[in-house]
Amino acid sequence: MLELTGVRAGYDAQEVLHGLSFTVPPRQIVAIVGVNGAGKSTTLKVISGLLRARQGTVTVDGRPLAGGSAAEAVRAGIAHVPEGRQVFPNMTVRENLLLGAYTAGKAAAPRLMRCWASSPSCRPRSARTPDRCPAASSR
Repeated sequence: MLELTGVRAGYDAQEVLHGLSFTVPPRQIVAIVGVNGAGKSTTLKVISGLLRARQGTVTVDGRPLAGGSAAEAVRAGIAHVPEGRQVFPNMTVRENLLLGAYTAGKAAAPRLMRCWASSPSCRPRSARTPDRCPAASSR
């Protein structure tokens, strides 16, 4: 379960999140929807440890995350997937996927096979960079 309680966060003097609280129960899929500037990206950055909350808590399965540590968020099972083409452009598609699965250890290979199954057009192109793989670059 993911829970945010009273989270305040922002950039420099500009506060974007003003005491945000919500809970995502286990095995639920949730969408964060809003107009530009509403705090969607800021919320995701706080959850994934890319931005430290000024106040409030983020907990995963009842365990508080200190905040501001992407490594800690990854260990808790949270990953931040940037929008658009914000991947590592000089790495191959395969290298990008393996980087994303680095905490999986021996389970990385089956996970990679599931990725290939969901985007079969990328498998033969896995040695290419993402900008040259139609399925990866269209996302």
